[in-house]
Amino acid sequence: MLFDLIQNNFVSLVSTLFLIIFIMTNHALLQRETNYFLLTATTILTLIIVDCIELWTASWTSDSVLRRVMSALGYSIKPLIAYEISFIFMRNQKKHNRLLVLPLFLNTIIVFSSCWNGIIFSFSPQNEFLGGTLEYLPFIIGTFYLIVLLSVATKMYKHKFKEEAFIAITVIVVCTISSILEKIFRFNGFLNPICAISLTFYYLYLHTQIDSRDALTGVLNRRYLYLDVEKLVDTHFAVVSI
Repeated sequence: MLFDLIQNNFVSLVSTLFLIIFIMTNHALLQRETNYFLLTATTILTLIIVDCIELWTASWTSDSVLRRVMSALGYSIKPLIAYEISFIFMRNQKKHNRLLVLPLFLNTIIVFSSCWNGIIFSFSPQNEFLGGTLEYLPFIIGTFYLIVLLSVATKMYKHKFKEEAFIAITVIVVCTISSILEKIFRFNGFLNPICAISLTFYYLYLHTQIDSRDALTGVLNRRYLYLDVEKLVDTHFAVVSI
C-alpha cells in the first residue's frame, strides 16, 4: 500500500509543493493573480492528500465512513480545480459570471449526499467501489468548466494572445485525456500531476512575460530587442531610440 501511495502521488506532491514555495517567495505577479495561483495550488495539494487517504482506506476489508467522506471530497474538489484554472485564465475580464459557481455547489451537495444514498458512489460490505446513477456527474461538471476555458481561449486567440490561448487549449486536452484514463480505464495517479504541471507551466509562462515587458506600457523590453536583432543579422534594418 505504501508503494502504491508513493507511486501514484509522489510526482504531483513534489511538483505542487515546489510551485507553492515558488509562488510564496516570488512577487513578480500582481497580488490578486498570485492569490489565484496560490489558491489553486493549495486545492491541488488538498486533493492529493485526500486521494492518498482514500487509497489507504480502499485497502481496508470493510466499508468505512472515512472512505466515504474522502471519496466525497475528491469528487467535489476535482471540478473545483477545473473552475479555478478557468478563473485564472479569465482573471483580466472586467465582469465575471457569478452563476458559474452554481454547478460546483450543486455537485458538492449531491456528492456528499451520496455518502448515504449512493447516487454518485457507494461501497459494498467488502469495501468494493460501486458506481451510482449519477457516477459521471462530477466529470461532466469538470468538462463544463473546460468548455468555459475553451471559450476563453477562443477569445484570447481573437485578441492576438495566441501563446496564452495555446496554453489554455493544451491544458484542456491533457486534463481531458487524464480524466478519461482515470475514470473509464481506471488508471490512478494521472489527473493530479497533470493539474500541478499545467498550473506550474502557466505560472512560469506569465512570469517570463512580465520579465520581458515594460511594466508601464506592456511593450517588449530591451532584452527582447537584442534577441530580435540576432534574428536580423543578415538583413538591413534601422533602430530608432526615443
